Amino acid sequence: MNTKIHVFWGKLEMKYGYARVNTFNQDLDVQLQQLKLENCDVIYKEKFTRTSMEREELKKVLSLLKEEDKLVVTKLDHLARNSKEGIEIIDDLFKRDINVHVLNVGLLENTTMGRFFANHVSSSRNGKKYDSRKNTRGKNVSKAKSKL
Repeated sequence: MNTKIHVFWGKLEMKYGYARVNTFNQDLDVQLQQLKLENCDVIYKEKFTRTSMEREELKKVLSLLKEEDKLVVTKLDHLARNSKEGIEIIDDLFKRDINVHVLNVGLLENTTMGRFFANHVSSSRNGKKYDSRKNTRGKNVSKAKSKL
């Protein structure tokens, strides 16, 4: 894999991309294309099922990131499975002076506004997930009733 190194003010900065889908039959192509357009130096990808808790590629990229690097994901929910995990990952990256660029949100930096926004976006993700589950259950109940 070709690795480009960006030099800014005498420091080396890497831009890492991370793409993930929840099931093996989902496609990563759209995410990978977006990360390539963002000029990521290295892109990690994985297909993961909800029953498996291990995300080896995420562990790899998180362990490689160093100060001044940037992690790029297309959506926050591709980085974390829930609000708590998202906030924990982003807080850890901020403590290590690593920026997170969520393509559908923007650049999250270790500033008061960056931390506030990351927490807000992560929290609202859980609400959406709850609403979609509730909506799915409602549809299933309607289908069951229609069969009676």
